[in-house]
Amino acid sequence: MNLILLTTLLFYQSKQVYVILGGSSAANYTGTNKDVLSYDNGNWEIASNHIYGKLGSPWSEVGNKLNTNLNETIYFVDCARINASLIDWKENSSYFNLAQKCFDIAGNISINYNVIWQDNLYSANSNYFINTILGMRKPKSNWFIAIDTFTYSNDYRINKLEDIYYLTNNYPDIYLGANLDSLCIQNITNININKLVDLWTKSLINKINALSIDDIYSECLNIKYFDYFIFTTIISFFMLFGCLYAFYYYKRRKEYRRLNNVPNI
Repeated sequence: MNLILLTTLLFYQSKQVYVILGGSSAANYTGTNKDVLSYDNGNWEIASNHIYGKLGSPWSEVGNKLNTNLNETIYFVDCARINASLIDWKENSSYFNLAQKCFDIAGNISINYNVIWQDNLYSANSNYFINTILGMRKPKSNWFIAIDTFTYSNDYRINKLEDIYYLTNNYPDIYLGANLDSLCIQNITNININKLVDLWTKSLINKINALSIDDIYSECLNIKYFDYFIFTTIISFFMLFGCLYAFYYYKRRKEYRRLNNVPNI
């Protein structure tokens, strides 16, 4: 279906529009009102089937909850690309023009629209993240940036959190998105998707900023090192047990020799 026709059909009933960007596939919204425009295979179409993304698909239920809480019709414009990296969204990169198309269609539905950045693939050059977000940012749009840094090293996490803190505290239209780090898990599945739904719903409604780095940092045990941690703990336990056994064995042996007047060799 033609993009212009789609926007014409949806224009008169629009209320809240959310453009979803990032490196994971967003889900088609399959609530009561299927108000999602999906860009697939180079064509725009009204979404009708539920598609699970790499990190899970919270959007159908998020849409329903937003509709209930805001009492407005909710639209999602699905522009996320599976496995897209951060630099793919920079100007003159793979998906920059796609993002502009997404913003145009959102702007046709509602003058004021929202942008959801759902994951934070880190670049060693911290400015890539800040410059990419600011390079795509347009007037009359609110941005919600997910906190998704758990899988990276601690230094990278702190740098990324500093970027998010900087953006949400220096630009009045940029807010915190869902704090995925607070779940302390690497992959969102259907089992914990409801938690993700709640996180996104609250962040989109409340529009909050980070008070400090500590405010958005979650202390998690990185699962990559969990097996190593368990192995090291077990080995350490047996070594400690062996040392204690040897200590008490020779202590009792010495006491036995003393009581029985056995000369030490």
